[in-house]
Amino acid sequence: MIRTLMILLLGFLTLQAWARPLDADTLLTRHWEATSQLEDVKSKANLNLNVLLGVLPYSEKLNGRYFYQKPNRHKLEFDNAPAYLEKAPSLFKWDLPSTEKYKTKILQHTDENSHHLLFLPKNGQSSTLSIKCIFDAENYRLLSQETTYRDGGTVNLSFIYKDGTQLPVLEKVEAKVTIPSYSLTGGATITFSGQEVNQGLDESVFQKTDA
Repeated sequence: MIRTLMILLLGFLTLQAWARPLDADTLLTRHWEATSQLEDVKSKANLNLNVLLGVLPYSEKLNGRYFYQKPNRHKLEFDNAPAYLEKAPSLFKWDLPSTEKYKTKILQHTDENSHHLLFLPKNGQSSTLSIKCIFDAENYRLLSQETTYRDGGTVNLSFIYKDGTQLPVLEKVEAKVTIPSYSLTGGATITFSGQEVNQGLDESVFQKTDA
């Protein structure tokens, strides 16, 4: 009888711990744990861009490559990418912000199926104003990332993962982009194919990005 009560009490306390509102560190820890089985990914990437440059419609199709390495390194590279895309770097590189460089804040919201986390740069001179990340409340995958820049630019990303696997392997990223310096607004879709998962990835592919 006592053993049964102890088991019930332990279960109750565990549920209470999980039911309490998450703090930022706990949310990020659960995210890393949920994605820990994905060591690396290499795949083909295709970008379809449909935007307005001022009042003129403009489209672009780019082919390139996508790389991921555990725990938090993403890299997209496209051949002959137009220079204006350098004004929206988070379109191509969506590592979660470092807590050494960013303050974090859990945002209150009404969606029970997600957790919302805001990153604010500690450096007041940063070109980034804020980064808002939304995580799935069940599997802690990153669902979306919204970056706001001080010049009024924004990049909103939505992440779609492959079905049929418990690993968080990306299938598609949908983006909405605003680049005021080019009077550019519109959307982009990045699709991935030929994913090579957990095959080992040479760190040198990130060296230029990390420099």
